[in-house]
Amino acid sequence: MSRWPATVQAARELGLRPLTRYALYQVKLRSGWIRGRTPVGTWDEASLTPWLRPGVPGAAEAYAEYRQSMASPAFFFDPFADLRGVLHRTAGKAVKEAVAEADDLRQGWFSVFGLPAAHLGFPPDWSSLAPLSDDAPPPSLDLTEHWTHTHPERIPGDIKLLWEPSRFGWVYPLVRAFRATGDDAYAEACWDLILSWRRANKPNAGAHWVSAQEVALRLLALVFALYGLAPWMHRKATRITRLASMVFWHAARIPPTLDYARAQGNNHLITEAVGLYTAGVLFPETSDAARWRRLGRQALLEALSTQVGQDGGYVQHSANYHRLALQACTWAASLAARNDDALPAEALDALRRLTHALAALVDPATGRAPNYGPNDGALILPLSGTEFEDYRPGLQAAACLLDGGRL
Repeated sequence: MSRWPATVQAARELGLRPLTRYALYQVKLRSGWIRGRTPVGTWDEASLTPWLRPGVPGAAEAYAEYRQSMASPAFFFDPFADLRGVLHRTAGKAVKEAVAEADDLRQGWFSVFGLPAAHLGFPPDWSSLAPLSDDAPPPSLDLTEHWTHTHPERIPGDIKLLWEPSRFGWVYPLVRAFRATGDDAYAEACWDLILSWRRANKPNAGAHWVSAQEVALRLLALVFALYGLAPWMHRKATRITRLASMVFWHAARIPPTLDYARAQGNNHLITEAVGLYTAGVLFPETSDAARWRRLGRQALLEALSTQVGQDGGYVQHSANYHRLALQACTWAASLAARNDDALPAEALDALRRLTHALAALVDPATGRAPNYGPNDGALILPLSGTEFEDYRPGLQAAACLLDGGRL
């Protein structure tokens, strides 16, 4: 049967440009071009030289000293400052809740999809789907083959049950607990989980590398760990090189499939853009930094231009995806502003519209919004002490960035 009728219908419903981009992605995928650009690798952190610009030291001790001596770029906080007083003054009760969650994590209890914590073990089995009930043991996947050999639709279960713990959302409460208390146990727990994931997942091998969005979200968490655990990390230089190599492999995975994200025209493009931009800004010592930064910024500006309506509505009719897009864009816009690369006025205006439109849906007393549209439990930056359903923290962060805190 001819595919032309379906192709014509897809072009009418989706538009010619997204369809062309998807076709280009398929050509690259089926020809082996993407596989060639994302080879299965090893976590060789003995020397980072292959990733770095000429003249940047690649050996562990020298690289750690180089990173620590850099006057720029700037992150959201001073990685070596004592933040305990600031956190307790500004976060109050939320600090205690972060510590409590971190204690639960050390016992193997992980928050997934905004639901009550599930016991996944410490560390979890990164090859198994998260068990949300005791009915049957979760299926386990082979994580050794190249990611293009993994077909999510053939997995016996929802692949998001595999991906959710590997978004590294647990990094944020563990880092917050460490910086609020100074207790090394939280840094050690975070590091143990990261190393466990490394041992189970070679670069570009297995299901955790299929989605560039999942890769980008994990990249953001790795960066947060690098800066948030800095006082502890820098006591041993190999920790820095190990984490840096993970960031570099994750960043390199995103560009080859950016056509697919552009074809989708949704939050995938935003998160992948933010991941690339973050790596490019914060690791200027890499030979690909300028390219990552340029590609990420271009994709982000494209997304803000095409995915945000004049009324601030988001292209995906979902309150939760609206929040996801808002959080990711706020991260990128704040990072850009701190590094003399502020987003243009039209992009910031789109972000402002995105903020105000979501705020209009949120109950100011409870922080809840109507649960309309898809809601897969995504909360990509769990940096507050509020419930999953409370949308106010993300809105307030965006308002502080854009308008000095006014909504």
